[in-house]
Amino acid sequence: MTTSLGHDRSPVFVLSHARSGSTLLRYMLDSHPDVASPGEVVLGQLCSWLVRALPRLRLGADLNVEDIGPELLRETRDYIGLMMDPYLKRKGKKIWCDKSPANLEHLPLLAKIFPEARFICLYRSCLDVVDSCLEESRGGYMMELQEYIVRYPGSFVQGMMESWIDRSTRLIVFETDHHQISHRIRYEDLVRNPKPTLMQLCRFLKLEWHEEMATKALQIEHDTGGGDQKIRAEREIHQRSIGTGSRLPLDSLPVPLVGRANQVLKSLGYQAIRRG
Repeated sequence: MTTSLGHDRSPVFVLSHARSGSTLLRYMLDSHPDVASPGEVVLGQLCSWLVRALPRLRLGADLNVEDIGPELLRETRDYIGLMMDPYLKRKGKKIWCDKSPANLEHLPLLAKIFPEARFICLYRSCLDVVDSCLEESRGGYMMELQEYIVRYPGSFVQGMMESWIDRSTRLIVFETDHHQISHRIRYEDLVRNPKPTLMQLCRFLKLEWHEEMATKALQIEHDTGGGDQKIRAEREIHQRSIGTGSRLPLDSLPVPLVGRANQVLKSLGYQAIRRG
């Protein structure tokens, strides 16, 4: 098997915590004539399964990520190509983009398999993410949050804050270590100033700017699958979701937890959480 991806067709990954605006950004990218972004296909998990299954089948053994050689990386990449190349052909586009939040769990592996990939690091303010997660979890908590919820059975807010702190920190470290292939976007900038934010993104991705990304992303039909389902009813970009976290009960939050969150918020240019 041989991959058809070249330097001018570098794949794109949107990395974020859940409920950070990744579906909106996916719609915007998918509105570009050269980019196709499907529903969440969780390629990081698929790659992890492949690099576990293939050595077991070929060698009868497991391999650690650091021991994975170029042949296994190339073979795993080719398997992904068998999925994504027909998808691109069907869409008539050149570049694919996976925005699955679960890819955060597989960043070192993804960077090894796709060394020419571009990573968009999407952030959203802590309390707004927590508030959105609470709203989304009314019918049952999202799978990716469960390990944090069980740590704080008496306070879902604390568990979700812990999740935001851990995953945002992980993303910041990856962005710092891979700064040449990473680009930071804040959700708040994306909805307040979509055009300049997306123009900078296009420059990073070496894409020609297309106005439709900012003006028609919510009016164009997109594939479904995972992410924010309510966005399908929206027709215009809005700022109503900024600041919703201010309604959360903050006085009961532990001071050390707030302090940790504020350190991450400061590094991202956000205002600190204030209790009381």
